[in-house]
Amino acid sequence: METVRCVKYHILHEQQWLGPIVPGRGLRQGDPLSPYLFLMVAEGLSALIENRVNRGLIHGLRVARGAPPISHLLFADDCFLFMRATTEESIQMKEVLDVYALASGQLVNYDKSVLCFSANVAQHSRENVVNVLGVAQGDTAGRYLGLPSLVGRNKKAILGFLKDRILNRVRSWNSRFLSRAGWEVLLKNVLQAMPCFAMMVFALPITMCKEIEVMLNRYWWTGSIVNAKGIRWKAWQAVSVPKAKGGLGFRRLREMNLALLGKQA
Repeated sequence: METVRCVKYHILHEQQWLGPIVPGRGLRQGDPLSPYLFLMVAEGLSALIENRVNRGLIHGLRVARGAPPISHLLFADDCFLFMRATTEESIQMKEVLDVYALASGQLVNYDKSVLCFSANVAQHSRENVVNVLGVAQGDTAGRYLGLPSLVGRNKKAILGFLKDRILNRVRSWNSRFLSRAGWEVLLKNVLQAMPCFAMMVFALPITMCKEIEVMLNRYWWTGSIVNAKGIRWKAWQAVSVPKAKGGLGFRRLREMNLALLGKQA
């Protein structure tokens, strides 16, 4: 806190130094020191949770057998906490949040927080956890940063909004006033870029990739997706060949999906 209390500002105005100016409200918004202080404080929350995990009081989530447990994930000021749905671990997590709030001054907004349970958790266990933490049980079908927060086995049904998004974007275009080169630019820079964010996180089903490629191929040859009339002279496999080899340079969604996931790895 000494780095916040002892700071002074000087302003250069018309070749004259004005100041010193001593702020009375701490750091201002946009101060370059603010993110570092926030990370230092958030590291305290991680240390509190890791201490409970090492002592066996809180158990994280394992994505597979033999994988290390995940007790928490932090993204900016959002936090995902993983634990067993028991009263004992709920009390431990509540104590961690209370200590963190008392030490840092950052209060948890329980009204905007949501509890998600596994399908194997009994109803009485859910009620006990809700009562201890004071957080309402929410729907697991919500989205976080534009993507589904929880994905089950049926990825095609959950990620189906990608196809709807492409359809809505094409319907808003009037392709009658576009040249063939304009269609190529729209396909490469707009339509093929729309599912990129989702493909960096999820492995899309192969059938969904083929359905989207059929839509793109239909738009390329006919200029429309719904009620398109005309001949598709080439399949998507042919037009997705690089231009140096006689194709048009369109990207294959499945290969692009694997490349983006490989980049994460």
